[in-house]
Amino acid sequence: MTIAFLVFGRLDRRSGGFRYDSELAEALRTRGHQVRVVSQRWSPRYREQLAQARDPGWIDHLRSVSPDLIVIDELNHASTAAGLSKLRRRIGSSVPIAAVVHHLKSDERSGRLRVRATERRFLRGCDAWLCNGNTTLHRVRRVSGTLRSSAVSMPGRDGPLTVDREESDKSGLRVLTVGSLEPRKNVDTLIRAIASVPSASLSVVGSLDVDPAYVRRIQRQITRLGVSRRISLLGRVTDKDLDRLYREHHLFALPSRYEGFGIVYLEAMEQGLPVIATSRGGARDLVRHGVDGFLVDPGSPGAIAASILTCAGDPDMRRRLGDAARERARSFPSWPQAMRGAAMFLEALV
Repeated sequence: MTIAFLVFGRLDRRSGGFRYDSELAEALRTRGHQVRVVSQRWSPRYREQLAQARDPGWIDHLRSVSPDLIVIDELNHASTAAGLSKLRRRIGSSVPIAAVVHHLKSDERSGRLRVRATERRFLRGCDAWLCNGNTTLHRVRRVSGTLRSSAVSMPGRDGPLTVDREESDKSGLRVLTVGSLEPRKNVDTLIRAIASVPSASLSVVGSLDVDPAYVRRIQRQITRLGVSRRISLLGRVTDKDLDRLYREHHLFALPSRYEGFGIVYLEAMEQGLPVIATSRGGARDLVRHGVDGFLVDPGSPGAIAASILTCAGDPDMRRRLGDAARERARSFPSWPQAMRGAAMFLEALV
């Protein structure tokens, strides 16, 4: 069958959500389906995303594919919600529309009533939901206030790894974080925590282009706290360089304001790094507090700093956490195995 997959931009962008979508598309192609990616223009401004929903261009593009199934990344909820009824009229009721949900934007912070209303409209306008974790599905049901055909397919791992780690911490504890510099990733709070632990340094990997105003705020914060020698903003790096950075660091930390799952936690754990993850969202489906990492309140730099200090002061425990993290990651299926169930769920909708 022919599947139209609506996303922002292209599927080869390096982020957890796009990795999930890319692996899902590959699983569908492997099963003999034609996957046509339909792109919308990304804008960081929510108003501009809402305006796109009323532009018939994306509807015409989807219709021209003559799809048997339409899959929409929930990230596109604002740019499609107001147009779903028109899309339904144009393609007919026999073509199912499924949403792939990584997390709800309205869960990133409280008080976003307009965002929540738009997401509710989007979720109700779809026939099915494919979620990346049990927490995400629970939130989708709660926010939408209804039930739809649904499935949970957690992310997969890349495969067995032999990691030659650099364990020496004579020059201090090296902490790594990976993710686009935007407010949800909460790097500013992580920097405050690092500033209170003089023996720790931080390497920040991720796009500096998603939210330039936030990046400038981070740069001013680093200068104000006097930690420019201990904190490096590396921007995007190649896969080869990222593998090297995983080997060279002792600890991974990303205390996001909210994560539906947090694929990057799984990637770090595959590399044998204990992780400091957010307690808000679905990271608890992966990280076990005190066993292979720490779940912390993202609003508490003190709690983040305490976890960093624990690892800095006890190398043996840090190694135990890292070994447990690697074993935890290995308990997850490979990407092809993880996406097989997702593909079968989507096939059954048609």
